[in-house]
Amino acid sequence: EAGYTAVIRMSLRRGQVDSALEMLEEMRRKGAAPRRRTLAPILDELCTQGRGDSARAIMRMMAELGIFLEDQEFRSLIRLSSHPEEREHLSEILDEMQQLLYTVSPELWRDLEVRLGLDGRET
Repeated sequence: EAGYTAVIRMSLRRGQVDSALEMLEEMRRKGAAPRRRTLAPILDELCTQGRGDSARAIMRMMAELGIFLEDQEFRSLIRLSSHPEEREHLSEILDEMQQLLYTVSPELWRDLEVRLGLDGRET
C-alpha cells in the first residue's frame, strides 16, 4: 500500500489525477487496500478540479473501506460545492458532516461561512 500511495501522491503533485486514479484501480485489483493517506489527496485534487462524480466515487470507496470523512475531506467537498455544477450537492455534504463530525475546526467553519455567505460576501 505504501508504494502505491507514494506513486499516487507523486502523480498528483504533477497534476496527473487520471494517472493517480489508474494507479488506485491497479492497487485495488492487486488486493492492496487504500488507506486515508492514499484516498484523501485524490479526493482533494478531484474537488479542486470540480470533478464531482469522481470525488463522490472516492467518497463511496472510503465509506466501503470504513474510512470516515474528517475535517480536511469536508473542506475539500465544501470547495467542490462552489463549482456551479456542484452546488446542488451542498446539502448532502452538510448532512454527512452533521453525522460524522463532533467538532468543527476554525478552518472548516471559515470555509462554511464563505460558502454559505455568512461572512457578508456573495457565494
